[in-house]
Amino acid sequence: MKFRREILSSQVQDRYYIRPELWPNHELIELMALAQHHGVPTRLLDWTKQPYVAVYFAVSSAMANHVNWKDNSKLAIWVFNTERVGDYQNVQVVQVPGSTSNHVSAQSGLFTVHPHSGHRGGDFEISGLEYEFSRLPKTPLLKLTLPVTEVLSLYRLCLKVGINAATIYPSADGAGKAVQDAIYSRIISNKDYGTDINSDL
Repeated sequence: MKFRREILSSQVQDRYYIRPELWPNHELIELMALAQHHGVPTRLLDWTKQPYVAVYFAVSSAMANHVNWKDNSKLAIWVFNTERVGDYQNVQVVQVPGSTSNHVSAQSGLFTVHPHSGHRGGDFEISGLEYEFSRLPKTPLLKLTLPVTEVLSLYRLCLKVGINAATIYPSADGAGKAVQDAIYSRIISNKDYGTDINSDL
């Protein structure tokens, strides 16, 4: 009821249009995290403390997009030094309790959030996190890239350490996603993408 009264009510929503820098309301971060992990776009940006979980997301996305691969296609993993976030007043690291969502818990998830820039009737700007971090000489972001032809090797590594869709999405949907990943891996291994990997996945 508090959420309906203080956030959804048409009598109070106007404040976020007038002052977009107030969004997101930090009392709603847990609710936003739950929504994000079920497909609702929010201002939160997902991160994980587990490197293999990050690798899995890059690999799964690349495999699902295999029909669009080009000779120079790469997959990317972003590394973020959270110890330096204090240098950037517009960026906050947000951790929510694992009980907020099974997905957050299984993925060792956390989020970053940075505010909108603009005001009602004026220019409105949403800049990416990498631009926020470019304001100082030493960025806490590191981008790692590999050719997509390494995707099956990385997928196999994730499986060996127990990271797959079924473990990071502990639900029937996660099991279905794991099956889809396995199908894509078979398709990729049976095509010539410049790799000699013919795995027994």
